[in-house]
Amino acid sequence: MLIKRSFVVIALAGVLGACANVTSGPYASAKSLVNASVQINSDFAIPDNRARVYFQNGEKFTRTPSDRWTTYCSVLVQDLQQPGAERQIVQPGEFGVTRVKQSNDYTLRSRTFVASREWTYDPPSNVTYKIEMRLASDEQPDVRSLICEKRVDAYGQYHPTLAEARTALGDWVEIRLAE
Repeated sequence: MLIKRSFVVIALAGVLGACANVTSGPYASAKSLVNASVQINSDFAIPDNRARVYFQNGEKFTRTPSDRWTTYCSVLVQDLQQPGAERQIVQPGEFGVTRVKQSNDYTLRSRTFVASREWTYDPPSNVTYKIEMRLASDEQPDVRSLICEKRVDAYGQYHPTLAEARTALGDWVEIRLAE
């Protein structure tokens, strides 16, 4: 009976301890983005055969930045830009954040056996940590999301922080927290 009570007390303490981190730990950044707003300060065109534009260290890119280890963000539109079609231009404006989603993508590398089964090359597996903010605007309903991500070679809570996202976006896009 004493063992059951001890187990219940330890389990309850673990659950309460895990919940305590939600407001101060790695999820605090994502939680603060709910009901925030995103202000796009300059217009930019969506390139052919793409549906997004990327930002890293305050610079705009038409393709994924080659440095995926540093936080980068992208503005995603609803439809792919068709070559020869009228150019999709994202205009300056304010967007509401309607939903925030954190996710991970895993890049797993397979082991390589070299010369014998006693020695193997085991390359690191990488995890891309993402935060996606769903955007809403009556003026520009085709602008769908602001996604910030970075690659880390470890497991844990390494989602981009608000400060990292702001650095990646520079003067192009602002994230404004709800008051």
